[in-house]
Amino acid sequence: MLKPIIKLAGITLLIACTWAGSASAQTVPSPKRALIQELLELTRAGDSADAILRQSLTQMETELPQLLSSFLEGSGLQGEALKQQANATALRIMKRYQERVPQVLDMKQITEQISYSLYDKFYTEAELKDVIAFYKTSTGQKMIATTPKLMSESIRMSNELVLPKVMNLIQEIVKEEIGKLPAKSK
Repeated sequence: MLKPIIKLAGITLLIACTWAGSASAQTVPSPKRALIQELLELTRAGDSADAILRQSLTQMETELPQLLSSFLEGSGLQGEALKQQANATALRIMKRYQERVPQVLDMKQITEQISYSLYDKFYTEAELKDVIAFYKTSTGQKMIATTPKLMSESIRMSNELVLPKVMNLIQEIVKEEIGKLPAKSK
């Protein structure tokens, strides 16, 4: 139920990190900046970020009706009518969301802003040259090609293993906290 919200929070965090990293991205020395740019182009980092965003949207599309059903339970709708309303509302929300996301998020730009700052922080010029050399090998090219799929499956598997436990924990805590609330006086 909270998975779409958690994913949106993750995207928001990514944007916040961009703001924090954008100032330091401007201070990367030119030779190192050129190496980072080469690495980003070689690994097609912007395309990978777009693919991850698209996958998140697709997953949200399948989970949103369930989330909306829980919101609509107090509306008086039940059974099939509730399901139909949740599905119709989810379709409208996702359509609007998919139209507006590209206007708000330029994943390639965000990836570059974050990457300049982080690669500058964690790699020397010599190490960047080594990484670039690796990515030019056949194994490096395979890694570039399979990483989005690997990440996608990793996220899916992590969600399957972690989210049910997190959801149970949240529900348990919410029930405990609701139990501590004072009863309504009539």
